[in-house]
Amino acid sequence: MISQVVRLYALATTIAVFFVLWAAIAAHPWREQGPSRDPRLNTLAAREQRLQSLAAKISSTSRPGEDATPAVQLTALPPVTATRSS
Repeated sequence: MISQVVRLYALATTIAVFFVLWAAIAAHPWREQGPSRDPRLNTLAAREQRLQSLAAKISSTSRPGEDATPAVQLTALPPVTATRSS
């Protein structure tokens, strides 16, 4: 019969090998690396460039000395109260 110490070392080795293999598989070493693998990122970057060029065009067409954003006024309204009569 095998001693308890050998069984303990075998169990510890098995658990260590399991976690090392788990980490190696979770890392996906067979996949391509790099930002160009997702076409959605390329589409997003192109849209961002179009929006920035549009914003530059809009800001260049505004008159000098005039703000590109409209002024906003805040007014205080009286509180809304509701009463109920039966």
